[in-house]
Amino acid sequence: MEAEQLVKGYSLGKRNFTWADLQGAILNQANLSGINLYRAKLNLAKLEAVDFSQANLMHVDFSDASLVNANLTGATLIKSNLTGAELVNADLSHANLKQAKLNRANLSGAVLLGANIEMVDLTETNLTGATMPDGSSYAEWQIAIANQTVDTTTEDEPEEPLPANPPNLPVAVVPQVKKRLTKEEFWHHIPLPTLALLWISYFLLGRVLAGLQAPLILYLLAWFSSVTWALNESLTFLTSLSVGVVVFIAIIFQEPTIIYNFYLLFLVVIIIATLFAFWVSGFNLKTSLVASLSLGGLVAGFFGLCILFFVSLNTWTLAFQVMIGVFGAALGSVAWLQMDQAGYTKQENLQIFGGGTGIALLTGWILGSLLHQG
Repeated sequence: MEAEQLVKGYSLGKRNFTWADLQGAILNQANLSGINLYRAKLNLAKLEAVDFSQANLMHVDFSDASLVNANLTGATLIKSNLTGAELVNADLSHANLKQAKLNRANLSGAVLLGANIEMVDLTETNLTGATMPDGSSYAEWQIAIANQTVDTTTEDEPEEPLPANPPNLPVAVVPQVKKRLTKEEFWHHIPLPTLALLWISYFLLGRVLAGLQAPLILYLLAWFSSVTWALNESLTFLTSLSVGVVVFIAIIFQEPTIIYNFYLLFLVVIIIATLFAFWVSGFNLKTSLVASLSLGGLVAGFFGLCILFFVSLNTWTLAFQVMIGVFGAALGSVAWLQMDQAGYTKQENLQIFGGGTGIALLTGWILGSLLHQG
């Protein structure tokens, strides 16, 4: 996405720009109050004096971006990446910076009044002249935190303990390392309803592929599509599209007639034409490729269903299974986002996704093969 597209869409009332790729964009002095840029890429962007007040900036990549004099009052910056960002004189009043990365960030002169900086490591952050969450200067804040560390251990008569939070003193914000989930937490926080949709869709996909006598490579392609988000978060959408593409290819492999080959050629032409159209319109190559593959996947899924419904009428049950599989994969593929929010590591997400979809595919293939033989 280009900066001009974002500004134009915002001026027309659009506020949802999740996953937007705005690396290196120039948006100085733009009014983007209340915008939703969840998981957007704004690294190396020029965002000086931009208005991000009340914006949703969770998981946004602001690394090495310039946010000098930016208005971030009330913004949600949970787990955002501000590594190396310039936030000189930025207003972060009442912003939520929980677990944000501020390594090498420059917040000199910034205002953090009322901001939530829980679990934020400030050891490499430049806070010279900054106003801290309690209203004190950074120097006063450091002294107050140091004074809170009191050794009350004595061998004789113990001294009267200090109150937990002495009046007029800020609460110390100690950098914390993200804790791994305990065994009980691990099983308690698993989003079973969402994952169940994903597993059911891959079980049905295994049955469909078995009924179409698909080659092993298509099973591997289907399984890999469930974990493409690990390569790039923006590829989450490929999970559901791949279900339709895999079934479409399986049909062609089963009955390589002229009409099916024509469909395949038509699909390739659509992908190339869409890629070219987006590229000449000013979109970068990555955005153009994602758009072309998205449209190609939708077309492939549509043709696959049409073939199953209107050409191979004896396999109408497979068509319904494909439809359920596509919708289930679309809804279930976002489970890793829920797990990420709950505290699961990327490795744990991969194990649950890869293992679950692999077992579901295998189970579907076994049952489909048995029914096909019967």
